[in-house]
Amino acid sequence: MVRAGRLTGTLFVLLLNLPVARSARAQSSATITRDGWVIGALAGVIRIDDVPDAHATAIGFGATRFTPRRPGLDLALVTIPSLFRDGQVPLHARVGMALPLGPGATPVVVPNVGVDAAGLAGETAGGWVGYHVGARALLAARRLGIQAGVTWVRAVNAPNTLWLVELGLMRVPALRPPKPRPGMTVPGVF
Repeated sequence: MVRAGRLTGTLFVLLLNLPVARSARAQSSATITRDGWVIGALAGVIRIDDVPDAHATAIGFGATRFTPRRPGLDLALVTIPSLFRDGQVPLHARVGMALPLGPGATPVVVPNVGVDAAGLAGETAGGWVGYHVGARALLAARRLGIQAGVTWVRAVNAPNTLWLVELGLMRVPALRPPKPRPGMTVPGVF
């Protein structure tokens, strides 16, 4: 009888502490995340495969819709200043999807995939379209982040591929509790 009373008392104390443990865990950094736009300046090097000395410095702007573990829009527009001539500006645009892996409170890996287009601003003929696959790492503190990544770009009907290695100084969303997602209703279940 005494053992059953102690066991019941122990279970009762554990059940009383369960909500406290849950609320204490809810305040941990594991439930704090970033959710919003990551935007900033990019600088990098473009290298063309199988062409010796075919590399150039690129500068531009990038933006990614950052929602942890959910696909988001990924945009970038870069130019190559060393190719400016006769008032024409070479542009390389990337549009795609990124999937941030991790909550954003720690370093995050962001794989991305999408389509590319390049040409000269001010010129109607020329240019190319293609696709890209890449990955970036994002390290953020407060509202400032550093992003480093590698992107492989393939132009359609072109013999060579491009490699783009980028470094970015980014403005990141503030850490906060995750936004509630709409619940899924199941017919017949209330």
